[in-house]
Amino acid sequence: ARQLVRTILRAAPAPYVVSIDIVGHSMGCRIAVEMLHLLLDPAAAHIQIRRVVLMAAAVPTFLLMPGRSPRGVGVGFASKPVNGTYSLFSPSDDVLYMAFRVGQTLRFGEGEGFAPYALGSFYWAGHPFNCFQDEIRGAGHSDYWGGQGKNKNILWIARNSKNAAACNISLLNFKLS
Repeated sequence: ARQLVRTILRAAPAPYVVSIDIVGHSMGCRIAVEMLHLLLDPAAAHIQIRRVVLMAAAVPTFLLMPGRSPRGVGVGFASKPVNGTYSLFSPSDDVLYMAFRVGQTLRFGEGEGFAPYALGSFYWAGHPFNCFQDEIRGAGHSDYWGGQGKNKNILWIARNSKNAAACNISLLNFKLS
């Protein structure tokens, strides 16, 4: 995340205002969340994050809570995106439900939590900010890509969801291959 923010700042130096959309899947969502925190730096004030889309986010929800994150990551997540964050999740995602929780627990001493739940594996009713979620019923961890039937369901949800509209997400011209 740090390297990506450095690259963005070099490619788009102040005083030019730059608008960015961020889309992430799995651990890419973790990078996106860490980026949002790093972009709170005054040196990045000219970087505007318009919207964030997270799919199967491998991010512990406690890290997103302002005041509860050991590194303050939640503050950027809550405040940096102008149009909010749109998260697609699936309780059927075994990678996030099992492997993610075990992996995070192995890093417990590093502030990663004990068996934490990932944002991408359930509806998070406790979020205190502009995060909109839609469930993708039956989707496994890699079902967000390709031309399978579940992918068409994901695209339909994203095109027709009031949550996607609230984040100014438009996929009307997006096509699955």
